[in-house]
Amino acid sequence: MARRNIILIVIAAIVAVSIMAAIFFFVLRQPAPEEAPPPVTVGINEPLDVGGVRWQVTEVETPTVPIVVEEEFFFEQRFETEGRFVFVELRVELIGRESSFLSLDKVTLIDSGDRIYHISSVADSAITGTDRDALPIEVHPNIPIQGFVGFEVALDSKDLRLGIERQEEIGFVRLTGFD
Repeated sequence: MARRNIILIVIAAIVAVSIMAAIFFFVLRQPAPEEAPPPVTVGINEPLDVGGVRWQVTEVETPTVPIVVEEEFFFEQRFETEGRFVFVELRVELIGRESSFLSLDKVTLIDSGDRIYHISSVADSAITGTDRDALPIEVHPNIPIQGFVGFEVALDSKDLRLGIERQEEIGFVRLTGFD
């Protein structure tokens, strides 16, 4: 009986060691998780490839506020902000093989204080009322589109950069020399 218990203990120990060795081997064999490449930062008029799309900032404007747009029948529409408007002209080209729609909710302005500004509906409305074209959201392979997106930023914002995130990739454009 004692001999049988010793044999069972030895078998249990061998099984336990085998299981631990298999787990250890499995953990060591797992590939290291791939780290995302660091975000790329470019300047104005330099192309930036993010998420299968080539982005290029071609112009940055900070128009005088209020923006007054004359409408039909002698009406006018005023666009105002307590901060300032920043209009960014983008040239966008889909590098992929299938038409797509741009999601602009991940296109932001970031200032030196790391405040993040999303595209402003008021600023975008002001763009459509001027001689500027708003950026279309439908994009086709290798056919560049161009247009403006608008932001409202704080008066004290400086050293702005445009942040673009698409398909888990991130890139930035330094917007220097305009403010």
